[in-house]
Amino acid sequence: MLKATTSLLRPASQIKDRPAGPPRISFGTKYFGDNSGWEDYTTRWQENGQRSCGFDCEIVPDPAIADAVLFHGRDLPSKPPKLQRKYWQYWVYMNMESPLSTKSYGYDVSSAPAYRFLFNWTATTMLESSVHMPYGMWSLRDKPVEGPFYSPQKKRYMAYIAFSNCKYSYNGRAEKIAELKRYIDVHVYGKCGDRALPKDWNVWRKISEEYRFYLSFENAFCRDYITEKFHNNGLDSQAVPVAFGGLSRSDYERVSPPGSFVYALDFPSMRQLAEHLKQLAADEAQYASYHEWKKRYEISPRSDLLCGTCARLHKDRSVGVFDLSRFYDIKRNCRPSYYKYLV
Repeated sequence: MLKATTSLLRPASQIKDRPAGPPRISFGTKYFGDNSGWEDYTTRWQENGQRSCGFDCEIVPDPAIADAVLFHGRDLPSKPPKLQRKYWQYWVYMNMESPLSTKSYGYDVSSAPAYRFLFNWTATTMLESSVHMPYGMWSLRDKPVEGPFYSPQKKRYMAYIAFSNCKYSYNGRAEKIAELKRYIDVHVYGKCGDRALPKDWNVWRKISEEYRFYLSFENAFCRDYITEKFHNNGLDSQAVPVAFGGLSRSDYERVSPPGSFVYALDFPSMRQLAEHLKQLAADEAQYASYHEWKKRYEISPRSDLLCGTCARLHKDRSVGVFDLSRFYDIKRNCRPSYYKYLV
């Protein structure tokens, strides 16, 4: 695991010149061009996130008095922000995209000399981040619940996918979907398909009642890069997600309930994947087993960015900087585009 260089621990209460009070968190950039994203994080934190997190932190508008300052990778300028870092502050690089997407979209600063050793902590989907930020979290229910979790009578179709980013793909996603359609019926919603993608989440979720499987196909095979395609569109629906991403099955197992998905790369070809899906669809008891996890697990209400940052401020005041270039290196974290899979 890649770690920052560290020295002595510094409890907040022992830091000279630091303003008194609980640890403070602020923001050093915009979030996708404005502040609404940060406001959403803050609202969730204030409404329920802090209570479920178990650590006390204050969200403040002024980075100058914050213990941790969050910087969104996509909104970083070509030169570092003109902020003077206090010696007791932690600057946090936050990015929810894969290294491949970050590079292709043109906002990769990880290899820029001015940024390479600027940040103390990282907050990404990668497990080795200072603050691990999966797109979804699942926790045990207080009490098990009983189903039914889907209606067999409503399952009229085999598989579907929401697919609107037709341009960027580093694993032949579009070609693999086209190949899968040779063996089973796949309905494609969004700009890359022929079906309109509902804007209302409740309408979109209701569509899942009619399908056996949701194709949670990512656009790259990168370490721990598992997005809302798996969590929201797959697990939080009435269809079983078919996972296509990460570096291995274990990437998915770390962020999902047991027995909750089909891993596409367990099969040597799209034909064999399709045969397995048809077998599951024809065996109601076997198919139903992929919904059993819902009895004991539910979506976790934690706001992981702020909770993880707050918890670290309470537990780990070590000094250090990350080699961002090494941490976000494509060769270290992603499979090349010519990698052979599902031939």
